[in-house]
Amino acid sequence: VGKPFFGIFGIETRYVTYTEPHIAAVTLINSPPLFATFAASIRHQDNAQGSTVIYKLRFTAKPRFPRWIMEPILLKALQLETAKRLRALAKFLERNEGELVFG
Repeated sequence: VGKPFFGIFGIETRYVTYTEPHIAAVTLINSPPLFATFAASIRHQDNAQGSTVIYKLRFTAKPRFPRWIMEPILLKALQLETAKRLRALAKFLERNEGELVFG
């Protein structure tokens, strides 16, 4: 379960793909307010400058009738939250010399 979105509800996801350290993909398994569907992936690629992380997401808002206005607002909120989390990950990796330890 992710950190509460807007401080109200968490998006609960399940890994559908996980290949350390290259890619992780998740899909929605709960039914939070405002989201009918949600899926995301994070891909890591080494490069000459160090590494790049590519985050992609896809979602649909609910309920259906105000979707056209809700989706741009939700997208902006998700972009801000994701950017904050990726900055925190970058700082963590810098402090720990790029080492992620699982388990």
